[in-house]
Amino acid sequence: MRQLDAGHRPLGVDEPGDPGQRLDVFVAPDAEVAVGDPPVCGDGTVTAPEQCDPPGSLTCPSGVACAADCTCPPPPEDATAPAIPCESKTAHVAYILMAERNDTNGDSHNNGKYTMYLTVNQPAQGGPNAIKPGENLNPVKTLRMRYDAWRKLQPASFK
Repeated sequence: MRQLDAGHRPLGVDEPGDPGQRLDVFVAPDAEVAVGDPPVCGDGTVTAPEQCDPPGSLTCPSGVACAADCTCPPPPEDATAPAIPCESKTAHVAYILMAERNDTNGDSHNNGKYTMYLTVNQPAQGGPNAIKPGENLNPVKTLRMRYDAWRKLQPASFK
């Protein structure tokens, strides 16, 4: 092995697939590697090593709030399922609206008198449209669940 300078130390590593051969790897203990901007906890973007972002959001797979350091708490030791699971969350809110010809429009998409208007928001926002236990923190999945339930309540002539 050859040492590059006093600041580097050699580390012998067995090379995979070639037993008995050694690959010399030199480690520079004080080296800095710039690979881009470091992750910023709280910017709303999950960037490794973050597990969730922003803190306080219910984006962890365990269905609990994201910690202040953008990590998710471990799942319960008793292996119980979370009250509100989260699968592949890609949005914070979701809605679907269906209007018939004679429905009354409002001044916005969300305050008219429509045949169907379903909306989903995060539990922290509260209100009647907030995600509840048994639903999913992914609002698109919850919207689909609510739509399917709405369809089952419609008369056969409507389908």
